[in-house]
Amino acid sequence: MGKIETRALDKFFKLFKPQYVLGTTYTISLAFFESVIWPRIDRSRLNRCLILCDKSRYAGVISEAAAIRGAGRDYWVSPAPAKRLFHPKVWVMGDEERLALLVGSGNLTQSGFIGNVEIFDVVDLQSGGKGRVLVEDIERFLSGISEQFGDDSGDLPSEARELVKIRDSVSTFKATLLEKEEKDLRLLSSFDGS
Repeated sequence: MGKIETRALDKFFKLFKPQYVLGTTYTISLAFFESVIWPRIDRSRLNRCLILCDKSRYAGVISEAAAIRGAGRDYWVSPAPAKRLFHPKVWVMGDEERLALLVGSGNLTQSGFIGNVEIFDVVDLQSGGKGRVLVEDIERFLSGISEQFGDDSGDLPSEARELVKIRDSVSTFKATLLEKEEKDLRLLSSFDGS
């Protein structure tokens, strides 16, 4: 059996200069995000950044208020309005030419990204390449989350409107990809069914 490739997790956030970033997590530390992750994102082209966490863990954001500076100004953070626990650990980062996906077990905390033994996988898609089925799965995932906020046509909160814009950007990127392949990667979520 070959050796499993390992690399520093922060390399994901340095792949390219994104126009949007979406992070989902159960437990959250914005102090960790602002001190370790946020500085690694090249924000020269960034239009929107949204972090969603479980509503039961959102209270931790308030307790860190003295340590955070950018929430609500430089990026959005919001509890996901899920009826059950909101547990995905998914990061989507993209622009017109690239879309990167990071999926793993670690929460947006120092222990989840640095201290614990966690597993993550990264997919980096290029315009004109493969991955249409995966991007359709990402669209479904984002639609499933946005539907938790309510109907797109209704009066959505600001963070939900940001999520819809990110989903629309992912849909635009999908149009640049080759047609479906039999062996495309998949992103499965409970929005696809039980």
